[in-house]
Amino acid sequence: MARKAKRFIHPGQLDFIAPSTTLEQLCHMIAGIDLQVVTNSVDNAFALMNSPLPGVTILGGKLYCFI
Repeated sequence: MARKAKRFIHPGQLDFIAPSTTLEQLCHMIAGIDLQVVTNSVDNAFALMNSPLPGVTILGGKLYCFI
């Protein structure tokens, strides 16, 4: 399902990714794509921290990758 969902993710978008194990897998797949992600899931935020892109805002604050 995550592979199918990735078809709807494009550079320049702002996407909200909710908590779920499937969407966590999607987060691993979109590393390196130039877009903005808003999430309320700590697991999704950690999955997105392996790359400086996409930019991640976790509800409650902004998340920065220090790689």
